[in-house]
Order: sequence, then C-alpha cells, then structure tokens
Amino acid sequence: MNIVREIQRLMEAVRRLEPSAGRGMVIEKSPSGTRYSLREAAGGAGQSAWRGMFELADASEVVDGELVHQVEIVNGADSESEFCGIAHVNRQPFQVARAKFIVTEHSYFYLKFSAPVEGETPVPAEVAASRETELQASTDTTVWHLIGQAWIEDEMLKLEQDHVPGNAYIEWYGPCLGLLEEGE
Repeated sequence: MNIVREIQRLMEAVRRLEPSAGRGMVIEKSPSGTRYSLREAAGGAGQSAWRGMFELADASEVVDGELVHQVEIVNGADSESEFCGIAHVNRQPFQVARAKFIVTEHSYFYLKFSAPVEGETPVPAEVAASRETELQASTDTTVWHLIGQAWIEDEMLKLEQDHVPGNAYIEWYGPCLGLLEEGE
C-alpha cells in the first residue's frame, strides 16, 4: 500500500464533502475566509480541546460557605493575561478585558461592540464582554457577538462554547475607521 497515494485519495474525498455545523464540527466565517474545525472532548463533556481567546471557564467558588457559580471569559492560551482576547471590528483591533460574571439563570455571553459617539462629549468605540439573560439583536450602534452560554443543571454549572476560542471578527458598517480610534 502506498500511504501517500491513500492520503491524497482521502484528501480528495474530504474536498468533495459539504461540511455542516453540528456537535462535532464548527464552521466559523470571517473576512479572511472560512475555518472548519473539529470539536474534541478534552477531559469532560462539553469542553473543547481548543485553547484560545474568548474561552468560557468555570470560575465558581465557595463564598461564605455557599457555592457561587461564576463564568470567567479568559484567554485560554495565556491564563495570566488581563485580556480575554482581541476582537476585530471592521478590521480594527480592540483588546477586550478579562471578565467574570455570576450565573444564577440561563445566561448568554457576548462581545458587545458600542459604536463611537461624536459631539460635545465624544465617546470612543469599545468592545467589552457582557452577560445577558436573553438573546440580543444587533442595531446600528451596538453589535453583539455570541461567545457562549451557561446554565445551572443539577446544582452544577454547565458551559457551552459557541465561539471557537480565537480571534473574533465582528462586522459593523458604521462611520469610517478613523472614528474608531481614541482621541489623542
């Protein structure tokens, strides 16, 4: 058997397939192209083997004798970083601060892009992590990028990572990029 020829045949067969997102595969579209990824179990049900930016982590702790369920959004590739990652909005990079949230009900975790505000008291554009209890819809001035979900089941925190840990690409068709930069 010629192993190289067999690998080439396998690669051709894979190219002919139409992959679809599901429990085992993630399809992430970005301005730079489409990324196909396989999900792998890495030590527990629902945990991904991927390590990278905007990763949901169980940060639950005992406070005054009671378990407080918490989710922290971290950079899984750099556990010491004070930033959970870099989000690109219209190809403009924004560092996003690491964030921790208490979970008492089904929660959705987002990157929230807030458009810049001009005028007497201008406010620069920003991207921040956010916990919401309902699904969010983007508007002209706020864009939501879903990272994942968390809920409590049988007194245990359950996590579902919807964004494959790594760069986040958020599209916003607002004013020119010059307005996104902070004032000098």
